[in-house]
Amino acid sequence: MKTLIAAALIACAASPTFANAAKLSDEAQIRQLIADYDKGYAAQDASIIGKYFDRDYQSFVDGEILGLTEAKADLTKVRDADLTLSSKIDRLRIDGNMAVATGVLRWQETPKSNPSAINAGDDQYTLALVKRGENWQIFSEHLSEVKIDRKLREQELRRAAAAYAALYGVADAEGMARFVDEKFVAVNKQGKSLNKAQHLAHLTDPAMKVQELQLSEQKFQMLADRVALETGQFTVNLLDQKGAPLAAKGSYSTVWKRQSGVWLMVSEHTSGAQ
Repeated sequence: MKTLIAAALIACAASPTFANAAKLSDEAQIRQLIADYDKGYAAQDASIIGKYFDRDYQSFVDGEILGLTEAKADLTKVRDADLTLSSKIDRLRIDGNMAVATGVLRWQETPKSNPSAINAGDDQYTLALVKRGENWQIFSEHLSEVKIDRKLREQELRRAAAAYAALYGVADAEGMARFVDEKFVAVNKQGKSLNKAQHLAHLTDPAMKVQELQLSEQKFQMLADRVALETGQFTVNLLDQKGAPLAAKGSYSTVWKRQSGVWLMVSEHTSGAQ
């Protein structure tokens, strides 16, 4: 009897009807995975890393390759805007324990400091998935922007630059660090080169007692879809060690790059007033 049952099960599993049913089940699971991934990433739910990311996971975003460690850091980093995501699957192909999904990811950012300044766009995505046991997991993904609106991109950069300037005005080194690339280099008016840590330490030195930063004649030039140049004049109002007011003036130029949806300063040069 057991032999007959086993033979029946084998025949059932080999039948086209059973195979199609299994494929439909896999498709439903993958579609649900992608929907949960959107919600989890927007909510910064770190549990999606262990649940949906394969141990060999890699992503390719804005020319950067990220593994599991970098993906978790990107997911949990402090955000200045609320995020919503919605994926539209254009094509889903399943072949055994491998699958590929392609489509459009629609995103929208609502700045916490200015909810009316909504930024939105579409990215083309490709997800490669592998089935481990009964569960599907993402082992590779790639994002590329469908269409770049440089005017919107410049507005996004202007908000980032304004937020950085406001943080400088209150000597918030931790907040400023979120806008500075790890490989950042600054050249000050004395011709001295500073790395990220040195630059932030200098700008937030308690001895300087910065009261206000004023920027004027600001100009932003998009050099590429993810690279921009900012130039202008600055006035830093501060107090000396005796409490007397001082004003440091000069000009500056800053190179920004957009990485993983965030504008970061990669270099800056300042010179004294002529």
